[in-house]
Order: sequence, then C-alpha cells, then structure tokens
Amino acid sequence: MRLSLSKVGIVCLVTGLTIWCARAWGADWREFAEASTGVFYYDKESVASPSKDFFRAWICNATKRETSLIEIDCREKDYRVLDVVEYDEADRIKTRYDYYDNPNWSGIFQNTIPEPLHSILCP
Repeated sequence: MRLSLSKVGIVCLVTGLTIWCARAWGADWREFAEASTGVFYYDKESVASPSKDFFRAWICNATKRETSLIEIDCREKDYRVLDVVEYDEADRIKTRYDYYDNPNWSGIFQNTIPEPLHSILCP
C-alpha cells in the first residue's frame, strides 16, 4: 500500500502538533474538536471544579500554538476565557494575557468549539 505525499504530510503535521501540545507541560492532552481555526485538545489532568456546576480546563489550539484556560458553567451552558498563552516556534512563551477579572460569559451553542468540551466535562 502506498501513501500519497499529501497523506504523509498530514500525518506528520498532526503527529508534530500532538507532540508539541504534550510538550507544553507533559500533560494528558485529549482531542475534543477540529475546526477551520485549528485542532483543539484539553488537558485531562488540569480539569478542576472550583465550585458546583463549574469546570476549568486548559485547552490547546495546536494549529495556532496557543493554550487557554477556560471556565465552563454547566448549568447555564456558558464559558469564558481566563488565560491565553501563545508560544513561538521554539516553544517559548511569546505572549500571555489574563482575563480573570472578565465578568463576560459567552454561550455554548451547537457546532461551536466549546460544545464538545461541555459534553465531556458536564454531567
């Protein structure tokens, strides 16, 4: 069986991005979404519940070389971004933004990036 060059390239890209996410902290990254903006993973080891019906988890957009800490409100089906870290090609932190004082929540709707993560984290 012969693999075409494009299939080999895709396999190498996905493998490389998966390794990059894993190297970000040596965490347990699990894919949960794929979209035009990237391939998304969440760190299973980072999942925490600061209070009833709320979950926080680090997610990784492997395509953009970016990790984000998000918080999900299971009852209201909302989410907000608390922290964003962008990495350069050498896996060094390029920029970091925190939004811990941001009171704004966004809805989680069908066919959006946070929707499958809500299904995973919320009972």
